[in-house]
Amino acid sequence: MMNKDFYDELPGMVCLMLDDFIEQYSKEEWFESAWEEYRQHILNSSMENMLMPGAIFNKYIKNEVEE
Repeated sequence: MMNKDFYDELPGMVCLMLDDFIEQYSKEEWFESAWEEYRQHILNSSMENMLMPGAIFNKYIKNEVEE
């Protein structure tokens, strides 16, 4: 189970996007690293400078495609 302790800080739409990422990619080797990177970003950001999940996850997905 993924640590969702940061979900309270996010709009519902972003939580749905993250749940979709879990469903699609949670079995990938890189997923835990991407998840933790996004989680730390949210925990250390203000609402004004938060990135959408794709800003982090897409670089991992792109690396997977290139390999």
